[in-house]
Amino acid sequence: MDELIKYAVKSPTGIKYHLKDNLKPLKIPGKISEATMWESGIDVKQCTVDEFSVEMPSIYNCPDKATLKRHSIYWTKAMYGILNNLKWLLVWVVQGKKEGAIS
Repeated sequence: MDELIKYAVKSPTGIKYHLKDNLKPLKIPGKISEATMWESGIDVKQCTVDEFSVEMPSIYNCPDKATLKRHSIYWTKAMYGILNNLKWLLVWVVQGKKEGAIS
């Protein structure tokens, strides 16, 4: 997704719709192949969207309810960032097709 975001931001449609300002920064260390993140050995704790971890909080990895609540809020913000990026990428594809920039 990171490569797609970089391409979309630089495209004429991406420039027209200010994707650079609307897309949230995505950080996934290493390369993701067709295997899942866990099979690829990517540490989900290091994956972030707009500085928020995508690791799903649980009662097993949080020492108390306050920490669980804080991590749940961070996870929710990370998921919001992913949905935001998908929304803007969808705008980019639809508008690019309308304008003939994407075949």
